[in-house]
Amino acid sequence: MITHTIIFYMLLAAIWCFFVWLHYDYRIDVLRYRLFLLRDKLFAFAEDGKISFDDPAYILTRTIINGSLRFAHRLTLTDLLLAIWVQKKHNKNIQDQYDTHFEKCMQNLNLNQKKKILALHNEMHFVMLAHLGLTSPVLFPFAFVIKMALNFHLLNERRMLNKAKKGLKPFDTTIYDLGNQTAIA
Repeated sequence: MITHTIIFYMLLAAIWCFFVWLHYDYRIDVLRYRLFLLRDKLFAFAEDGKISFDDPAYILTRTIINGSLRFAHRLTLTDLLLAIWVQKKHNKNIQDQYDTHFEKCMQNLNLNQKKKILALHNEMHFVMLAHLGLTSPVLFPFAFVIKMALNFHLLNERRMLNKAKKGLKPFDTTIYDLGNQTAIA
């Protein structure tokens, strides 16, 4: 009976080690790889002359992606919830400032440019939500089931993103602030 208990706890410890170290490091690498792909898409869009490298919407999107890349290792559910709580508690108008800045950046774009920039933002949100779900021990079972449903086309990814967009506004604001810190430093 004692050997079964010892084996059980050793297996539990092995699973925990796998999830905390190996799986988490792998998921960070996947997140950064996908963010680099998004940044490459944005660069290619500008390189093709479809948007200017100096356009405020390009700079905003690049800043957010760069901030996400730099702080990808700190993207955890706990850190995200804490950052949103601190932001709401201590700097209530930062969300309005970001929304105003985002709208100002988007106002001079044509329809195709707006679609591309918004598509890149949506894809970034999806990548980050998938990372959060697949690295959080609490969300992992749900995220795994949702990921399998998406892989088998049982759920519509775009519809899920549209529903999740409202909750992601503080997320963008926090990342934009982090991205600006990298530009200053």
